[in-house]
Amino acid sequence: MIRKISSMVAMFLLFLIFCAGLGAEEIEIKQEIELCRAQASIEKEKGPILTRIAKLYWKDQEQEKAFQTFLLALEEKSTDKEYTLSSSEKQIYEEALKIYLDHTLGSPLKIANKILSHYSAHTKENPLLGFIVAAAYANQGKFESFFDTFYPAYLICPDHYLAHKAKSILHIKLYERARSAKEREEQRQEIMLHLGRAIQKYPQDESLYKLQIIFASDCNKGKVLEASLNKIIDDNIIIARSDLSFYVAEAVEAKNFPLAQKFIDKARDWYQYSRVVNSAQDYLDKHKNK
Repeated sequence: MIRKISSMVAMFLLFLIFCAGLGAEEIEIKQEIELCRAQASIEKEKGPILTRIAKLYWKDQEQEKAFQTFLLALEEKSTDKEYTLSSSEKQIYEEALKIYLDHTLGSPLKIANKILSHYSAHTKENPLLGFIVAAAYANQGKFESFFDTFYPAYLICPDHYLAHKAKSILHIKLYERARSAKEREEQRQEIMLHLGRAIQKYPQDESLYKLQIIFASDCNKGKVLEASLNKIIDDNIIIARSDLSFYVAEAVEAKNFPLAQKFIDKARDWYQYSRVVNSAQDYLDKHKNK
C-alpha cells in the first residue's frame, strides 16, 4: 500500500515538473488528456473517448498524436454494414459531392467554404454528408471540427469511399512526420491500402490516382502509373487542368512515351485549345526526341 501511494506521489511530482512554465490553459488540457486516457483504459466503447483525446492533442499542438489517436478511434468500429440513403438524402448528398469534386470551382479552400456554408448544419439529418463536411473542415485546417464531424459519419458507414480516403490522408500526415525509413514505409503501405479501397468504392475521384502514383513504391511505380492513366483514359475521368502536367511528367519520367501521348490526346478532348495541353505536348516531344 505504501509503495502504491509513493508511486502515485512520484507520478504527481513528475507531472508538476512537466507542467512547470506552462500556462493555465495548457496545464488544463494536459490534465484532461491524462483523465481521458485513464477513462479510455476502462471503457468498453473506446471510440468516442479516443476522439475526444485526439481533439485535445490537436488543441495542445500535438498533431502527430492527434492523428494517431483518431486512427485508433476508427479501429474501434469495424463493420461491413451499408447505410441506405433515402431519396431526399441521396439528392442532397450527391449535390454536395458534386461540389466537393468540382475542381473548376477554384481552390480546395474556396470549395470548402462553399460546402460548409451550404451543408454544415445538415449532417445530423443526413449522416453521410458528414464525410464531405469533415473533408471541408480538414481543408480549412480545422481538425477539431474534422474529428467531431467525421466520426459519426464513420460509425454509420465505415466502408464509404471517403472513409478510406480520409484514412489515407491521415496516414499521409503521419508519413510526413515519420522519423525513420521503417515508419515511412509502414505509413506508405497504409496509404496505398486505403487509396486502393477508395478507388474500388468510387473510381470517379481523380485525386485518388494522383496520390496513388505519388506514394507507389519505386519498384511498383511504373505499374501503378500505367494502371491509373489507363483507368482515367478509359473511364473518361476528367483531370483538373492544373494536374495535367503532373501525369505527363510522371509518364515521361517512366519513359512511357506512348502512354503520355495517349493521355495528352485524351486531355485535348477535355480542354480544346488549351495552353496547358500544348505545353504538355511540347514537354513530351522535347524528351521523346532526346
